[in-house]
Amino acid sequence: MDIFYSHDLPRALMASVRSGCMPLFIPDLSWFECPLLVKRGTNEGMPLEWPLGVSFWYVAAHNYEDALFAAVAAARAAGFEFVNVYDGKVVQLDSTKWWSDLVMGKWREYSEHLPTQQQVEVAVATGGLFMGPIIGPAAASDA
Repeated sequence: MDIFYSHDLPRALMASVRSGCMPLFIPDLSWFECPLLVKRGTNEGMPLEWPLGVSFWYVAAHNYEDALFAAVAAARAAGFEFVNVYDGKVVQLDSTKWWSDLVMGKWREYSEHLPTQQQVEVAVATGGLFMGPIIGPAAASDA
């Protein structure tokens, strides 16, 4: 393993390296629930008979717009076809109460498939995201 010190590198090279790297810990992120109205697309986790479903994404971001952008990108990468934001709302959550309030209060039956409190704390510190449950079928009027 080679070890070098950043002060040994030319400033221009170090600036270039820093600009292309994300920090390990990102300060001041919040935890958001992004419920997306989706079509199945190529995703195989959503039943074929559902015309639409609601895919819940939990995202660490600076604001709800960034959270929504990340959730839509992740949903598309998972094969879903994004239609709209379900009920038109992205909700900011208290990440410190993830397990006690949200998982045990809203998603108890899915608890073994959701991240632990510790995993959420890591996600909030590092800018992570998780896919939650998919519910449905949803109607076009839910958009």
